[in-house]
Amino acid sequence: MLEHILVVEDDEFMRLTLETELESAGYRVSLAENGLAAIELAKHQHFDLIICDIRMPGLSGLETLSALRAHQPEARNIVVTGYADPDAPITAVKLKVDDYLMKPFSSEQFLASVRKSLESQLQELRKRRSIQKLREIFLQALERGQERAPAARALRLAREFGLSPARAQSLQLAAWLDGMEDQLEGVEELKTLIAPLKESRQSGPLPLESRILRCARQLGAEDADLLAVLENQSDQQPILPDRSLRSLLSVARSYLDSGQVEVAARALEQASDRLGADQEESVLYWLLRARCLSSQPESIAAAGQALQLADQAGLEGPRAQATLLLAELGQSRPEDLFRAHRYFSQCENQAARAEVELALAERGEPQTLLSALGSSELWESQPARLQKVLRPYAQQLSEAVRQAGVRALPLLELWLGPDSDLETRLRALDLVALIDTPEAHTLLSRVSGDGSGALALKSGLLLQRGGAQPQLQVRLLGRFRLTQNGRPLPEELFNTRKVRSLFAYLASQRGKEVSEELLIDMFWQQNPDKARHSLHNAVSQLRKALRPLVGELGLLKTSDGYRLEKDGPLWVDCEQFLLHCEQARRLGAGEAAAEMRKAEGLYSGDFLEGNYEEWTEPIRSRLREELTRLLSALARYYFQTGKHQISLDSWKRLLHLDNCCEDAYLGCMLCYLELGQQAEAVRTYHSCAQKLREELNLAPPPQIVETYLKLLGH
Repeated sequence: MLEHILVVEDDEFMRLTLETELESAGYRVSLAENGLAAIELAKHQHFDLIICDIRMPGLSGLETLSALRAHQPEARNIVVTGYADPDAPITAVKLKVDDYLMKPFSSEQFLASVRKSLESQLQELRKRRSIQKLREIFLQALERGQERAPAARALRLAREFGLSPARAQSLQLAAWLDGMEDQLEGVEELKTLIAPLKESRQSGPLPLESRILRCARQLGAEDADLLAVLENQSDQQPILPDRSLRSLLSVARSYLDSGQVEVAARALEQASDRLGADQEESVLYWLLRARCLSSQPESIAAAGQALQLADQAGLEGPRAQATLLLAELGQSRPEDLFRAHRYFSQCENQAARAEVELALAERGEPQTLLSALGSSELWESQPARLQKVLRPYAQQLSEAVRQAGVRALPLLELWLGPDSDLETRLRALDLVALIDTPEAHTLLSRVSGDGSGALALKSGLLLQRGGAQPQLQVRLLGRFRLTQNGRPLPEELFNTRKVRSLFAYLASQRGKEVSEELLIDMFWQQNPDKARHSLHNAVSQLRKALRPLVGELGLLKTSDGYRLEKDGPLWVDCEQFLLHCEQARRLGAGEAAAEMRKAEGLYSGDFLEGNYEEWTEPIRSRLREELTRLLSALARYYFQTGKHQISLDSWKRLLHLDNCCEDAYLGCMLCYLELGQQAEAVRTYHSCAQKLREELNLAPPPQIVETYLKLLGH
């Protein structure tokens, strides 16, 4: 089969010349005169290579390539230009193009570049398919009951010590292969897995990956014990002598969020020895320490220290978080609460703002809380505190309850309890009736069966109303989660990993027809003889699992494949994320910022974290690119509106996603200047220079150097 090449070039003579050269060399060629035409072609045809001019009317070449990634993630890319744009090579490097040709170039130079790109694609495809086949074999072995513990421990430890997702999964696979090194010695793709396994059986100082595998063999140990083993090897050499303070703080926060307080405390102990002049890291340390401490006085002291340091350093975000933590401990001052409320309102952090409003309401200031409850998470997280604060305002809660839906049920269930007076309980029934879901109907039925005259009669009448179809929430950003009307569904809903992955993919493509051939190539490539039967069986299991919850869910069999209907009772977070991003592009600055904040709030993590199957990577990359654009736009908006601290927070999050983003470094420097923190601006410049040199072998761009020189007074 001939390789298919797309040429995107606005100059007709150049476009036809390239077509002639490529067809003479034996390639199949399609032509597009601009970026929009190229994107339309890419929706319906597969291309092995895309050759794109940089300067074109409308979408530029680099913008076109970025958009084409969503439709042609595996296509190779070559860019050509007749202009010496100083920023274009940097952007091209980031887009990972194969070659960058300056016009004029010879026919030999052009065809050599094409051959090299296509050969790279072929090698990459062979490698990916080979590794994918091996990976599928290992995963099947795991599902059949092959020993899980060492592989799971290796994966957890790899993540704990900051290894990349790819290396973490490689160590997981290596742990599965433990003991099979001799049989697999000749498999080229497994060399990087076999080497750490062999090293892990040796004595003396070892690389980190080999030590992780050595610890993973110790059956029955828990994470904390394994960490102790890693930190106390027989050779007494530290496992991570250069580990940064920020890395340790990140580890502590991760374990705190997952409820493993003891492990988080151990990371903080190690971090305490490395506290230095960085004020932001010190504040974060004391905030995490306050969350770790079980004694309330000690927690209050740690949170107070965080508040004091943040105040001295002018860090409004951490200061507001410290105030919120003190509020949970019952020790916040009203003036600090109002200051935190202003900050969270400015950055439109609805959840944190509602927490502050609850603390203010407990001190006799409930008005702002009443207006914000409809979209708040407090219904589920703080029903007991809300019960005390809101009881006098039950008559005013109808609209807030209607907006909150099933999340309001924990509070209403408390009001319906025997400790409440009859008037409160009757009013709570009216509020429950506003939530037309199965959970609300269940609560009404329970009250109806209690036998109390007025309550039973009223709840029975309310039950005669019809119910709405339940909604299934599918969360693909971060870890895969399913909830129905706000309540989590068990992981055992799908009986195999394959069925869950199939559903996740169809949900991410909702409204689009996906062919059987594509699904087979994606999920059952290693067993082509039984692939179609396996697909049909998986679809049947998927329908069986979801039918009791939401009927058929609109999973339609089409002439060529399957489609998950758009109008079904399904809510998908990444779909909503992209919808808010699209809305933001159509609106004016203020309204667009609100949409972007909604989108940012939905991005709780990369697409299907922990799932490293090949099909997830293009979707994950596309969503990360969208988040990058969103954060950049948000940071610029807040800077232009004078909210420099919030702009700085957005730029920092962008740097966390892309540590080579020149715009983010410049944005941080300018924000620090506006906030009067020149030393931090200088430090940001040096960090930018170091990262660009290490990652891209480039110097900082002129605008950043110019800003730095102005800082130095030149």
